[in-house]
Amino acid sequence: MRHTDIFCLVAALVLSLAVPFPAQAQGPAIGPALDSGTDSAQDAAERQDIENRLLSVYEDSIIDTGINRGEIPAIDRPVYISVEDASLALDPEDPVFILEHSDPVYIFPQPVMVWHEVVNETMGGEPVSITYSPLTGSVVGYKGEVGLFTTSFGVTGRLLNNGTVLYDRSTNSLWPQVLGQAVDGPLLGETLERFPLTWGTWGRARDMYPDARVLSSDTGYHRTYGRDPYGSYSVPSSYYHNNMVVYPVTTWDDRLPPKERMLCLLADQTPVAVLKSKIKELGVVNFDTGIIPMAAFYDPDLDTVRVFDRRWRNRVLTFRFLENAITDEETRSTWNGQGMAIDGVAETDRLAPIDAFDSMWFAWAAFYPDSRVIPSDDPFVSF
Repeated sequence: MRHTDIFCLVAALVLSLAVPFPAQAQGPAIGPALDSGTDSAQDAAERQDIENRLLSVYEDSIIDTGINRGEIPAIDRPVYISVEDASLALDPEDPVFILEHSDPVYIFPQPVMVWHEVVNETMGGEPVSITYSPLTGSVVGYKGEVGLFTTSFGVTGRLLNNGTVLYDRSTNSLWPQVLGQAVDGPLLGETLERFPLTWGTWGRARDMYPDARVLSSDTGYHRTYGRDPYGSYSVPSSYYHNNMVVYPVTTWDDRLPPKERMLCLLADQTPVAVLKSKIKELGVVNFDTGIIPMAAFYDPDLDTVRVFDRRWRNRVLTFRFLENAITDEETRSTWNGQGMAIDGVAETDRLAPIDAFDSMWFAWAAFYPDSRVIPSDDPFVSF
């Protein structure tokens, strides 16, 4: 039996066993802490030891799915095609993951990524990995330099909180994709450096970036790239939208529907999940987390949400969505969804983007059960 057939059978089986209720397994109740930078060497060592012990508990919660290492093959020699050629195979509503801060822009279609989950690349002379976890809807870019090692990543076939567990090819340490920290192996406790990927749709990405390079289905593997083994983002009743979860999670948080799509970030040790559907409805939301004042913008060009530092020239701006446009109260400038001022005193200036990534709510909350949700009734949140 071909690997693709095994993969489809396992996917069908786990989806048939998915449960529509809180499935909870034993595990640590917190995500990894961030070093505040103020500890003494002894305190820092003690904190690291505690954190490593917490992380190692996750290793006991990792689930074997029946898919073996290598049966979901990472793409190590990606082939790219033009937007024009890619349009022959992609539908306008197909999800895509966009690497915008590169020249040229790169687009990674979800119909290809769902079969591979990792693309290993070298960009600007640096190793990078584009990662996608289908069951958690999480898309994260990771740099391939960690500690003293330069590495690429593969897919173990195992899951933690329903999310993909990666392994690095230098030490075989295990890395839950949502967490970005090693929970087992020589690099236990090490953290990967992220880079931003934008979730959009093919039709909008194609129009916005006509000269982009698009990941081809010419991967060297035989897969039915026109068929998603987990369902479809275009079908409301499919796995990606219903309340079913496949495997138990370490923590269950019912503040939101489990598959609600969030933009997730860690700011000054505080986990924050931005509710994308609400930002789309409101246009913009201001919020404060730690020392950084932030704003979440809806970007209609890509039908996505972005988070920015709202400090501009030593001033903290307060944004409002008025007459179908984002403006700030302090300078009356108008801003687009990419964080650039297109009119007014600040014209052509750009806000600094905040590192964040897409994930389903249940997966993020399983790692960070104390996460703030934006928007909320918090007094530091304004619309």
